[in-house]
Amino acid sequence: MSATRRLILIGGGHAHIEVLRSAAQRRFDGELVLVSPDAQQLYSGMMPAQLRGAVTERALSIDLAALCRAAGAQFVEGTVHRIAVTNIDAHVLADNASIDGNWCSVDIGAVSTGQELPGVHDYAYATRPLGAWHALLERVTDLLTSRSEGAPLSCCVVGGGAAGCELALALLARAHTLNRTLSLTMLSASPRLLPEFSTRMSSRIVARFAARGVRVETSATGTRVTARDVQLSDGRSIASELTLWLTGAAAPPLFLASQCATDAEGFLAVDATLRAVNGDALWGAGDCVSHVASPWVTRSGVYAVRGGAVLAHNLRCVTGNTLGRVRAFTPQRHTMFILDTADGRALLRWRGMLSDSRWALQLKRAIDRRFVARYIGW
Repeated sequence: MSATRRLILIGGGHAHIEVLRSAAQRRFDGELVLVSPDAQQLYSGMMPAQLRGAVTERALSIDLAALCRAAGAQFVEGTVHRIAVTNIDAHVLADNASIDGNWCSVDIGAVSTGQELPGVHDYAYATRPLGAWHALLERVTDLLTSRSEGAPLSCCVVGGGAAGCELALALLARAHTLNRTLSLTMLSASPRLLPEFSTRMSSRIVARFAARGVRVETSATGTRVTARDVQLSDGRSIASELTLWLTGAAAPPLFLASQCATDAEGFLAVDATLRAVNGDALWGAGDCVSHVASPWVTRSGVYAVRGGAVLAHNLRCVTGNTLGRVRAFTPQRHTMFILDTADGRALLRWRGMLSDSRWALQLKRAIDRRFVARYIGW
């Protein structure tokens, strides 16, 4: 595809689907192309609910191809391996496509740390990409339905952050629904679970796990995964027939391979307008970027969602269909977070408040449904 005033979007993350929604409401100048390895995007906030069987995949699925059609954009299915970008043009090399354009934006998320460790690729399950999530769901179903009652299934969730805790609780709920027993271990390299939140919230989660007989190992690092166990750096091993690998965020290799402007960890370094700090015709949002102007920003979906509107406006400005000057993305220091504890309740954190309640779960469900509804039916 030769260049002809073209904006290339790499990845169908939360920010980019907002760019497409904006284009569906009013077209961008020039061509718009989305390159993504999957034609469907699952809303991460509802994935634990799907794991425990509370919702079908349709409830959290966003059809990227359909959204592209509504936006007048071309959808290219494939993984991008390299970007060549200057301050005036961009070239993208994907699986079966070579695309030239004038501007490029990346929203591909992060990858889990420790992917290079022995056995992680072969025996551990992840939530991304879509194929990995489907493999996890299928494996959980097979193991639980084939297991006789009273014969515990050994599981280990590696990663004590919000994603690991929420999916572990969802897995316990799924087993309970099927009248099966899990022997579950939470493995965290940090001194406590939910290190990104307060000790009060961490204590609530630990209490949930204790009530369900879950073993919690903190300040412990996995070094190898086999079909039967997870081996630790101190020489111990944890029995695990099902291992979920949900560790911290690492930079996707795309940026270093493409010699983009990155921070010390390899994440794309962007300024307040979400443009690459070196002035290249490259923008980015979500977990794959580092906000130089706001280094305190954590890798959380809430910032990708809120940055989407700013990214859409700024890309519209630079492609010629201007509404005014480019805007700065000013992330909020205090954001609401709700963690579904898979027992009819949720933990809600807002500033100094912590609520452990049914209404918090109702609020989460309403927010989740409203978010997905924005991007379907175009």
